[in-house]
Amino acid sequence: MQSDFVILIILLIFGFAVIIYIVKKELSKLTAPTEQTTVIEWLKSMQTSLESTNKTLNEAMRGSTTDVAKLLQENSKQLNTRLDAAAKVIGDLKRSFRIWLRTWRREPSN
Repeated sequence: MQSDFVILIILLIFGFAVIIYIVKKELSKLTAPTEQTTVIEWLKSMQTSLESTNKTLNEAMRGSTTDVAKLLQENSKQLNTRLDAAAKVIGDLKRSFRIWLRTWRREPSN
């Protein structure tokens, strides 16, 4: 009888040990995701930061593109004005040269 009692106590102790092992294993599974949660939260904050940076860069690029377009337009207008003035001067020179040439041909040489 006593051997049955000893075997029963050993089985109970072994059973409690198995239950404690299982409980610890499950608890460690529950605590492990906190590291993953921390990494996930960090990744989310990095993604948010990158999105805001991209938005800022896009807005800056749109602004500078508009500025460049305005500058090119102004430069084109200035260039066209200068070319028009140069064409007028060349036309005036042609007329003056033709008049001078006509007069030169009519004058008798000495």
